[in-house]
Amino acid sequence: RLATVTEREWAALPDVGDHGLKLKQRRRRQEVFTPLPDSVMDTHVAHATDATSGRKVAPTAGVKTPMAASSTGIVGLAEARGTVLGMSLDRVSQDSVSGQTNVDPKGYLTSLDSSVITSSADLADINKARLLLKSVRDTNPKHGPGWIAAARVEECAGKMAQARAIIREGTEVCPDNEDVWLEAARLSPPNISKTVLATAVRHIPKSVKIYLAAADMENTVEKKRAVLRRAIEAIPTSVKLWWTAIELEDEEDAKILLGVAIERVPRCVDMYLALARLETYDNARAVLNKA
Repeated sequence: RLATVTEREWAALPDVGDHGLKLKQRRRRQEVFTPLPDSVMDTHVAHATDATSGRKVAPTAGVKTPMAASSTGIVGLAEARGTVLGMSLDRVSQDSVSGQTNVDPKGYLTSLDSSVITSSADLADINKARLLLKSVRDTNPKHGPGWIAAARVEECAGKMAQARAIIREGTEVCPDNEDVWLEAARLSPPNISKTVLATAVRHIPKSVKIYLAAADMENTVEKKRAVLRRAIEAIPTSVKLWWTAIELEDEEDAKILLGVAIERVPRCVDMYLALARLETYDNARAVLNKA
């Protein structure tokens, strides 16, 4: 059949073209689109608009339409934000008439300390801690640290009323735990803390920590002495109570208290030495010989 094809028919046959692998790979490379780098965008934005002042400048040659605000680069946004912040601070810190500052640094720092930043992650952690500590209290209600931890979680969350309610319940469930009573006194208002410690003394009359906390809450030396003397009567063998009471007395009264203390706590060498320093030479020899 090819022998019967004329020359005109051969010329009318379409060209097959190059469909090889190299041509396909070359066309595939030509169709790949590379994103425009941020540096190029920032350059065009810097020429089109001054981000710090908003002043329009002449666009770059070949760019007839300024770029939209949404294409502003990260650098331009940072500079604009810094400029706005600086203008706001200047407006607040400078008086328009006298030029003197009207910002109280101490008040500003106080407001920063009092501000509470609570994120969703913090709230989630607080809720998890509440559930965990509730399980601890339900499982072992006599465990004092569980009540203390639950109250402090509420304190961190800013819910003082709920924290006081939890620790108050803890004192009812664990009346023999001095740490729970001390936490209850700390969370209570000043006018109620003394009542809380007085109740704690009735439940735990041999607690040195509670007596010391009660003495610290008193405002005058006379009231502190009264609390410590009552504490010494209840716990005469406590070296800590004796030393705290002696530190509040003058030299003559301190010698009297030390004389009684070495009889109640005869194994405390430091009390013998302290009494010997306050006595005369002959009396000091007698005290040391007795020790």
